[in-house]
Amino acid sequence: MRSRTAAALAVFLVALGAAYALKRYYSTASAADLRFVLAPTAWMVEVAGGHRFDWTPAGYLSTELRFLIAPACAGVNFLIVAFAALVLGFVRPARAAWSNLGILFASAAVSYATTLLANALRILIAIPVWTHRVSFGWLGVARLHEVVGVVVFLGVLLLLHLAAHRLACTPAHAWVPLLPYAGVMLLVPLLRGAHQRPGFWVHAGIVAGALLVAAVASVALRHETTTSRAADRAAARSPAVPNGRVARMPPAPP
Repeated sequence: MRSRTAAALAVFLVALGAAYALKRYYSTASAADLRFVLAPTAWMVEVAGGHRFDWTPAGYLSTELRFLIAPACAGVNFLIVAFAALVLGFVRPARAAWSNLGILFASAAVSYATTLLANALRILIAIPVWTHRVSFGWLGVARLHEVVGVVVFLGVLLLLHLAAHRLACTPAHAWVPLLPYAGVMLLVPLLRGAHQRPGFWVHAGIVAGALLVAAVASVALRHETTTSRAADRAAARSPAVPNGRVARMPPAPP
């Protein structure tokens, strides 16, 4: 058992190191360095949206829309979060070392594919927001673009978490994906001095609000599911008469 615990801990450390290395790489990467995510994302947006994007040193540009898929739009932070959430949710000391290692590589592949899909969806929603200059009061075009990103990425992250656990027939806990999301989107920027930028606190408020809504919704859904399952088990244990009413034992004779 100790060897399995050590192996699981080693997998966690490798995942943490990979996430840190990718975060460091992303912080200084150019558009050319990020073509492994920008290129397939631009292709998916082209196919789904019907708009042409051409490669430039700054990223993929649509001259028709005047819309640029730049390094800031690469979705690397989501890739890190999704990868960390899958590893955190499925690597267990009770599993064999080879099984946890397989989960590590599968998490990397699934998180990469999910990042492409989520990022393409986010951009497809953001394009009309940008081209039509949509705004709602204090939510200007740029801030609304940010809100779309938070909602899409967080929603896809929760769906990925639920789908993965449904396929694995294991219980899902909402805090598992929310914890790395909060860490990457709030804690890491704070540690790097982002609190000194005035715009950060608006961003932090949007992210914190989305996390709170997601947490409350997850708790409510879990409570409803637990209550429903308990009612189903109680109904299954109770004999029923043909008209659907629960049969009751006749009173004992005096």
